[in-house]
Amino acid sequence: MYTAVVLSQASQTKLLNALKQVIPADWKIICHHMTINMGNAQSGPAKELLGQNVQLRAISLGKSDKAMAVTVDTNIPSANAIKHITLAVNIKNGGKPMMSNQITDWHPMSPIDLDGVVQECN
Repeated sequence: MYTAVVLSQASQTKLLNALKQVIPADWKIICHHMTINMGNAQSGPAKELLGQNVQLRAISLGKSDKAMAVTVDTNIPSANAIKHITLAVNIKNGGKPMMSNQITDWHPMSPIDLDGVVQECN
C-alpha cells in the first residue's frame, strides 16, 4: 500500500499528450501518481489531505535507461527526495517505477498544470 496524489484522467491525458513524442514506443506507460509515502495515509505526512483534490505542476523531465519521469512543484509533502510522476519504464531493461527515484539527469520543460486526489493505493 502507498499514499499518493492520483492524477485525474484529464491530467494523465494532458501529460501524456504533451510528452508522448519523447517516450520510447516500447516502454510501458505509467503516468498515474506522485507518491507521498509508502503505507497508509495515517503513517505519512499528508494524512489530513486524504480525499482532497490538489494541484501539481510538472516542471522538468528526467530519463535514465530504465525510467522516465517529470518533477513536480507542489506544496504536497512527499517522502521521496524529488517529487515526481513516473511517466514510463523500460521493462525490457529491468525498469520499474521506483527507479524514477534514481534519475539524475533532469531538464526544465514548459510547465504543465495537473490535478489529482490524495488517495491510498494498493
